[in-house]
Amino acid sequence: MEPETLMEAVRYFADLEICDLYMRRIKWPDGHVACPFCGSERIGEIKSRHLLRCKDCRKQFSHKVGTLMEDSPLDLGKWLAAIYGSVYHVSSVQLCAALDVTQKSAWAMLRRINTAREIAMGIEYRPIKGRAGYRVGNDGSVWTCWGNGPGAKPDRPWRQLKVRIDRDGYRRISFRDKTAEKVGPLVLTAFVGPCPDGMECCHGPNNNPADDRLENVRWDRHINNIADKRTAGTMARGDKHGKTKVTEATITEVLSLKGTCTQQQAADKFGLSRGYVGQLWSGARARVTA
Repeated sequence: MEPETLMEAVRYFADLEICDLYMRRIKWPDGHVACPFCGSERIGEIKSRHLLRCKDCRKQFSHKVGTLMEDSPLDLGKWLAAIYGSVYHVSSVQLCAALDVTQKSAWAMLRRINTAREIAMGIEYRPIKGRAGYRVGNDGSVWTCWGNGPGAKPDRPWRQLKVRIDRDGYRRISFRDKTAEKVGPLVLTAFVGPCPDGMECCHGPNNNPADDRLENVRWDRHINNIADKRTAGTMARGDKHGKTKVTEATITEVLSLKGTCTQQQAADKFGLSRGYVGQLWSGARARVTA
């Protein structure tokens, strides 16, 4: 069973035999180990040093050759644990404590890992207009190089900011000046351009308001944004609306009074208009409001 946390990864990859097997499974999934220098598959193994040796060109190499770890003096186990930790956005402070390395080494490892991941995923970053020391990625991530404290300057290593989800499901980010903005418009402004007059940020094609990837956001008219919400079932109607006055439970009670009192009596009981009650009783107004 593979690890799910940083500390589990540290314990799991403490055994270099496991590290070697893990790398073989990733680099040579078909089981045929090939020399990175001459391509030969006549490979021997120096188990005492955790090295491989080509029987044709006679060169020795480790499982780190051809990877981001190739020129690092740190052992394979620390690198694999760091890669797992980066998935959970651990800081360099947490990583140096877990791996027993200096914070400078931990920071360099995380930077190299994140750079390799960005290249592999095609992630691009652009500065946020009017926000010095902030950048946004086409994957919807927001980063800052500001340090902490009142005298901080934007000269620190880039770190990803945490977002919060508002009650409508949109991702928001908070800045140093205590203001907050939705992430979607930041992505569009950086990669597409300023919002045209009469338009707003819309999410689609998956209609998930928390998906701020560039391919899922667009500038569009408000009427089309509303249409997207109705299609996705995220329109704030009925009980979902924060200012609703008539809930589904109220409608059920009003309908149960049909034939037992007048429309005006039912309207007075629930603070509704007589016409509204009449529409409910006659079926002219839909019962389900959400």
